[in-house]
Amino acid sequence: MRVIDLSHHIHGEMPYFPTSEPPKIEQYARIEENGYAEKVISFHMHTGTHIDAPAHILDDGKCLDHFQVSNYTGKGLVIDASNIRSEIPVSFLESQSERIAQSDYILIFTGWSQKWGSQDYFKEFPVLSEEAAVWLTRFKLKGFGVDAISVDPADSTTLPIHKILLNNQMILIENLTNLDQILDSE
Repeated sequence: MRVIDLSHHIHGEMPYFPTSEPPKIEQYARIEENGYAEKVISFHMHTGTHIDAPAHILDDGKCLDHFQVSNYTGKGLVIDASNIRSEIPVSFLESQSERIAQSDYILIFTGWSQKWGSQDYFKEFPVLSEEAAVWLTRFKLKGFGVDAISVDPADSTTLPIHKILLNNQMILIENLTNLDQILDSE
């Protein structure tokens, strides 16, 4: 079995959302002094690769621990949208409807993770159109993921894509990486 890590590594100098604080990793105990080693790690929940639960945006939404464990496994489909540099239209997804119907997770490869570590990572990344997000709710998906900082534009204050998908009890996975390594696999 081939295993591919889709998450960014956590470290003190990693990129973080512009309105958050940087992650902190500090040595707490050392083997030579304390007989054991331990670190204190502090960062915002949306640092690095992470999952958004409905409670992130919706007042009455579920937290991640309120989902069944089975919600975190299933058949995933990676869709290559690397040629789209703006809004991903519903027409783009419709050609994949049969494969989407057989999937639990839809992961969109935009190629944006190549910008990880640069300021361009936080600017003008492709997102679903609202129509495309609504269209995806027709399926019994457990989750939706993307290799960008957010499913909504970084400057969005209303977060319509978050709301559409989270209201449908999907989890959202943001800041994925290495999706190109699993293109054309399910």
